[in-house]
Amino acid sequence: PDVPGALSWADYLRGQQHAMLWGNPTQKGRYWGVELPPRSMLAQGLDTVGQWLVPVVDWPLLGTFAQLWRKWARDAFLGEQKAIADHLATIERHLSGQGVNATPATPAQMDYLMLRSATLGLPLDADGVICGGGDWEESDVAALEDLTTLELTPGDGYTTVRGQVGVRDYTGYAIVLTLGRMAPLPIPEKMLPWQVIGDPSGEPLEWSERISLKAKGQTLRSLRRLTSKIEAQFDHYTVEHDQVPPQELAEQHALAQRVISDIEEDHSGLSVRTEGWYRVLVVGSSPEEAKEKVALLQEMYAPRIRLEPEHGQYQLLREFIPGEPLANIAHCRRMNVKALSAGMAAVGDRIGDRTGVVVGQTASIAPRPAVWDLFAAHEKKHKSGLTPIVAVPGSGKTFLAGMLVYQAVRAGAYGVVLDPSGPLKKLAQLPEFRGIAEVQALTGRTSRPGSLNPYRVIVDPRPDDPEYDPSNPDYTDDADPVAAAQSQYEADLRAAEAERISVAVSVLKMMLT
Repeated sequence: PDVPGALSWADYLRGQQHAMLWGNPTQKGRYWGVELPPRSMLAQGLDTVGQWLVPVVDWPLLGTFAQLWRKWARDAFLGEQKAIADHLATIERHLSGQGVNATPATPAQMDYLMLRSATLGLPLDADGVICGGGDWEESDVAALEDLTTLELTPGDGYTTVRGQVGVRDYTGYAIVLTLGRMAPLPIPEKMLPWQVIGDPSGEPLEWSERISLKAKGQTLRSLRRLTSKIEAQFDHYTVEHDQVPPQELAEQHALAQRVISDIEEDHSGLSVRTEGWYRVLVVGSSPEEAKEKVALLQEMYAPRIRLEPEHGQYQLLREFIPGEPLANIAHCRRMNVKALSAGMAAVGDRIGDRTGVVVGQTASIAPRPAVWDLFAAHEKKHKSGLTPIVAVPGSGKTFLAGMLVYQAVRAGAYGVVLDPSGPLKKLAQLPEFRGIAEVQALTGRTSRPGSLNPYRVIVDPRPDDPEYDPSNPDYTDDADPVAAAQSQYEADLRAAEAERISVAVSVLKMMLT
């Protein structure tokens, strides 16, 4: 129950959820959409003429022609359906194969994709998305327009996004960056994958990609055409003007010839060329914060990759919604599938459980929430649940233990803390625990005798005991009875201390097992 003057349960949950709103999700979500080719002009013409001939199907002579025409249109439509089905089966086989391991999106995942794409610039919904019944229809897309209000002032360089998450109003300032010029990537890479470079910033980055694969013949024709242009420029310098051509022409010619050679000699598919546009969304709670994040991200990608803040931010933001057209054709990046896959956009940290207490953030590629289910070992794995916390002195082990105890007790569990150093006893002074917590001193002069208090069970020898009196008959044969009695007292003192340590270790082992 809530205690006056303490943090209420509702405020506690609200604070936990609010802390997660602007954070990165524990696991990245990557959605692949496939643009199907449009219907051929012949098939569309057959359907159109077939619809025109519907009124004359029952006529004596013209009706026979109309029926034959409609059958032709129907056969063409079924052929297209089979071709599309085979095309989709091939794509699904490749996407579900090794390397991508993609699975078809569920209705809930499609709802999340559509609603999240329409609310970019706002924090993630703490409760997740509520899956609607049925598939998305053309008329249902209108629901996406009412989720947010987009405002753009020409020249500002950002888009203002206003909307609600739960019952709270939020305002975000979104800036879309486009992947610009890239230096040749060292593969195997000597740095982070190029789509993961911005993850250590700790910002929830959203990526949008438009990628198209180029056939081998199409790529070779384009490269040979480019090679012919370079050779013509080379001849223009050497033959017509008798001048030394720039070194860049020779480098471009060599690069084109090397790519042509790779494509002609490669049979693994890794040399297949792609062209695409890569956008990354940065969001801030104010225009200044958004621009600072953009500057930080550009600095992280420099000097090998340049991120371009383009004009037309509204159209660029709309491009993140599936089905929206390409905002512009500037900064088209061309690379082979090997360089594209080296971006490793889906790579990230997944440390901890999916539910439980947020104990902190990961410290490797990207700072993502690390969640620990305190009761998973007992309830799921049927283990003791013993978890050591190992770190250097001063790293926060005691603070982490105190935070875990607080979170577990707030969740309804019972906690027992054995704290040799003593600072965790201040937990009992919190208003939330003041009426239910009890502090017991197991060591020291204020402790009570008992099995958990070996330091009081085994007492130190007293120097005024007759056993340590020099006149005791046990020391009559010693040359110096006083020194002998003192030596015996010190030996018994050390023995009592050693026995206390042994009993304390035994009690601790017994408690842990």
